[in-house]
Amino acid sequence: MRNRIKTSLVVLVLALSVGADAADRIADPSTDRLVVHFGKPTYVQLHRYKKMFEKQPFSDAILMYYDNGIYKIISSGEEYYGVFVIDGRFDDERYTIHYASLPSTDWSNATAYHVLTFDSSKKHFEQSAVVPIDGRVPQQFGVFETSENMIANPIFVHWENSKHFMPWSVELK
Repeated sequence: MRNRIKTSLVVLVLALSVGADAADRIADPSTDRLVVHFGKPTYVQLHRYKKMFEKQPFSDAILMYYDNGIYKIISSGEEYYGVFVIDGRFDDERYTIHYASLPSTDWSNATAYHVLTFDSSKKHFEQSAVVPIDGRVPQQFGVFETSENMIANPIFVHWENSKHFMPWSVELK
């Protein structure tokens, strides 16, 4: 039974629908699909890790945020979607974001939970994580840059083409 539930939840369709009607059905039992609409683009962040999880040693990561709590993360070795809740606001001096990834191959087809605390005055973040494979991951940290997200549909943005979309003042690794 557990495998059947896991299998039916693995299929996820992310569809572009800026300003989607809240009455839209998000679950389609006839296809075992969950349709999640992107909200309006809000912010995009570059994270440059100074201390990383050795099993995912990608020093740069880009996160694209949407006003309904959806995010996409890309790096030179990972790409997945998830949901987030922010404690504070992106323009606060300090704020915390809680992330739950959607099932992805990056996390053995399961979810992962991350908490990042940002200090805008120092452009510094700290990260803690719990992942299904390894449990609690040692704390990570780095620096970040935040800009306006101009990408309404992130499905076609991948690490290889990200430099065409991003406004960074630093070279990506």
